[in-house]
Amino acid sequence: MAATNPFRKVAVPLHATNDYDMSPGSPFWWLDRLSTTLFDRQERYDLLEDYMLGNHPLPNGDVRFVKALRELQTKARTNYVALVVKAVTGRMRVKGFRFGPEGQADAEAMRIWNGSNMDVQSPLALNTAAVFGLCYGLVAPPTAPGKEPKITIEDPRMSVVERDPLDFSRSLAGLRMWRDSENKIMVACLYLPDVTHVFYAPDTRFVTESKEARITADLETRPQASRFTLISSEPNVLGEVALYEGNWQPAFGPLGRAEFEDVLDIQDRINYQVLTRLVISKSQAFRQRWATGLEGKAGKDGHKVPPFDPGADMLWVSASEDTKFGDFSQADIRQALEAVRDDVGDMAAISQTPASYLMNRMVNVSGSAIVGDQGPLVQKIHMREAAIGWFYEQLIKTAFAYKGDARASDVEATTLWVDPEIRSHAEIADAMGKLVTAGVPLELAMERGGFTPDQIAFAVKKAEEKARKEEELAVRVANGTATAAELPQRQAGAKPGNNQKTAPAKKAL
Repeated sequence: MAATNPFRKVAVPLHATNDYDMSPGSPFWWLDRLSTTLFDRQERYDLLEDYMLGNHPLPNGDVRFVKALRELQTKARTNYVALVVKAVTGRMRVKGFRFGPEGQADAEAMRIWNGSNMDVQSPLALNTAAVFGLCYGLVAPPTAPGKEPKITIEDPRMSVVERDPLDFSRSLAGLRMWRDSENKIMVACLYLPDVTHVFYAPDTRFVTESKEARITADLETRPQASRFTLISSEPNVLGEVALYEGNWQPAFGPLGRAEFEDVLDIQDRINYQVLTRLVISKSQAFRQRWATGLEGKAGKDGHKVPPFDPGADMLWVSASEDTKFGDFSQADIRQALEAVRDDVGDMAAISQTPASYLMNRMVNVSGSAIVGDQGPLVQKIHMREAAIGWFYEQLIKTAFAYKGDARASDVEATTLWVDPEIRSHAEIADAMGKLVTAGVPLELAMERGGFTPDQIAFAVKKAEEKARKEEELAVRVANGTATAAELPQRQAGAKPGNNQKTAPAKKAL
């Protein structure tokens, strides 16, 4: 059986085969190689996801207290690592793409971007990359004439690529694997430069009681390549693997590194100190008392029990003259609180997150101090923008490649980001005014001010309309055809050095 895609005009063979060919470079060889890499990463992904969601490993303390106060272990977990991520991703927003060394944001690129709902998918890609260290994007060809290529952000827990060791920007193969819970099968799409293969594993065994959303949660064992069946193969007219990998911190190797991976131990220390504080508070709710000269009472099972039941409204009485009562001094939790503050400060320093974000303390702080506190964060955001910007550029350039556009090979393509530094409106207006006065083009001044390409285009259009109207008015004034109502406008826009004044119009009685 054969099906034909009328738009691409390429015969697409549809077939099912169990020909398990494991020769290097074969579809099953790539499936086994990439799926093994994907499943080997799942344990690390699960750990990072748990930390981001606040499901940290339960802190341990003195076993005598922890066993009795087990519920405090859960309450002791304080999710600071999520703040470290949000401090970065919350300030990253794409505002356009530029092709060539100069010029405004490319309107066609933004049309493709918005057509793929990337205004919603982009924050998802940023958070995914910050949490797992990697994110993936797939560019699909147009489905019909007049349609745009489609960009989708893919989950790193279900996607993997193998890069060319000689060319970091090129992928030799890519794999997307997910579970079809309705049909109880695993689906795998293998992307090669010349062809795309689709595999099914209908005999995959599922764990019916699992409520986890992870790819490994519903599998008793990882699916082996031999259990898959090749269902279909479709030629790749692009000639390149259209599944791209975004690396959050490229300097840390091909696997990528999460935003908070350097401070996981500090997060554990914070949880431990918070548990210590809770245990002390719980155990010291009543002052710890002692008594001498008393004998314990015998319980029902023959074991001795305390002669008194401590409580706020209990009175202790003893008939023996040798009995003495007393209490221990109150426990001091200030050291535990100070240890938490020190650990939070260490986390802020190592992650380059402003301490005011994590400590929630800002009293009588000057503007220059705030700028200095946020300086390292802004520089770190620029580094993340450079890494993820390359990833976004590959997606847009691949979309243009499907359209046969020359921008697909533009080596100067640039992702434009909104300025991550927070400034007041007065500061932005003052800076823009000085730039324009110094001769900087309005477009560039507005771009430095953080305006979007649409806003810049609108402002430029209005500025051009105003300049054209002033030129037309100047011609009418020179010809003596200008009306009295137009003269005040001309006077307001007069050039410096023009001392001629126009008498104001008399008010009608």
